[in-house]
Amino acid sequence: MKKGFMFMIIATLITLAPVAGYSITYYVSTNGSDNYPGTLSAPWKTVAKVNSSIFLPGDSILFRRGDIWREKLVISSSGTINRLITFGAYGNGDKPQFRRSFTANNVNDWIYKGNNIWMLNFKFAKGMSASNLVFNSESVFGVEVWNTNGLNVQGKWQSDDATGSLYVYSVGNPATYYSYIEIVLHDHGIEIGPGRSYISINNLHPCYCGWNGIQIANAVYMININDNDISFCGGGHPDGETSRHGNGIAVYMDAHDLSIFRNKIWQIYDSAMTLQGFKPNLLSQYNIFIRNNVSYKMGNCFEFWTDSESANVHDVYFENNMCADAGGEWSDSQRPDWSGVQIRKWVSRGNVSNFYIRNNIIYRAVHFLVAFGYSYPSAKITLDYNLYYPDSKSAFNDNKVISTFSIWSKGKKYDIHSKVGNPAFFDESGGLFWLLPSSPAIDAGTYVGITSDYLGNPIYGVPDIGAFEFQPLSNK
Repeated sequence: MKKGFMFMIIATLITLAPVAGYSITYYVSTNGSDNYPGTLSAPWKTVAKVNSSIFLPGDSILFRRGDIWREKLVISSSGTINRLITFGAYGNGDKPQFRRSFTANNVNDWIYKGNNIWMLNFKFAKGMSASNLVFNSESVFGVEVWNTNGLNVQGKWQSDDATGSLYVYSVGNPATYYSYIEIVLHDHGIEIGPGRSYISINNLHPCYCGWNGIQIANAVYMININDNDISFCGGGHPDGETSRHGNGIAVYMDAHDLSIFRNKIWQIYDSAMTLQGFKPNLLSQYNIFIRNNVSYKMGNCFEFWTDSESANVHDVYFENNMCADAGGEWSDSQRPDWSGVQIRKWVSRGNVSNFYIRNNIIYRAVHFLVAFGYSYPSAKITLDYNLYYPDSKSAFNDNKVISTFSIWSKGKKYDIHSKVGNPAFFDESGGLFWLLPSSPAIDAGTYVGITSDYLGNPIYGVPDIGAFEFQPLSNK
């Protein structure tokens, strides 16, 4: 009797144990319930449920397209070399959004304090203040000031970190003056790390994030960030500071074997994509591929720097990207510091080698198309086969030596095969940076191993510069 009972227990445990090579797909929808099993017909409801769950190598977590979550997605599990954990989308419609914001559209959300100053009827926790105010469905943006004396123009706002209060100058209740109000929090949209590996983030849309859209930080490796949308991120500031920060995709400190492909990034306070190395000892970043991304209206398109004497940064490839309108983002006019640079390097200390910036369209910037700070003489950074526009006597900045393209390319032997000229886009106002037949970017690139473009179209013959390969009519 006892032997039979023990056999039944062992059999049950074997049945419930994970099977090697077996994977599960979990579904998440705002119409679901966290009490459901997470299947397609009975999905989970919240991002919090995902964040608190443990996933196994090969699992997929899919969020329903068209849904909006006002929660941060935190990646807390790792896959294995042949079995990545995938976070993606299912269904039809827009990519699922992860907003770190809340609305304040009810008149009761605001308390009048006199002199056209209104206080939000909500107190922020320490470290979680407002980072941006978005009005009227992204047509108007608030302007942050640092004390109540600056509240003197419609839409200016001030966050009191000591009390957790938010004040806005408005002629009338903000909820009636504006048709829609989003208050953006000082937080990331998606966070990976530390120590996570073998993760794939596909077809998601972090937005309205006061810090980074996607943060990849510290001892992470084998991460794929592909086919995502990232918008309206940044503007956050540490308590007590007046500097503001926030990027689209941010890689901090140690990282290797990253693929950042075919993402669309726009309206970013700082940089669309950035590699930052501020670790004091033994910083390591390598095998990082950033390709076929489309970025426009951001402080910088690509920013990178290493501030470590022992840094080891190598095999970084920023190739076939579309970079447009640096400095055209929501925040440029209200920054306390200057930005508006397409390719920006602050400093390169340590060992930096095999760092390639090639086949990119670098189009319009408020300040510089390229701005490089100090580099160790041993730093090996290659720029070539890029298309720049427009050229001017102040388009390039090499450690405060400001020049035209001809002087830049001759003096440092950068961009030997690069060009200057109008890329000739199909419809840049709509974000459609497809090349017209007259574009000088056509057949002007160099082969770097890419076989398809941002849209999945094949590469014909000599590669074009940029994220979009011109498609001959005979092959459409």
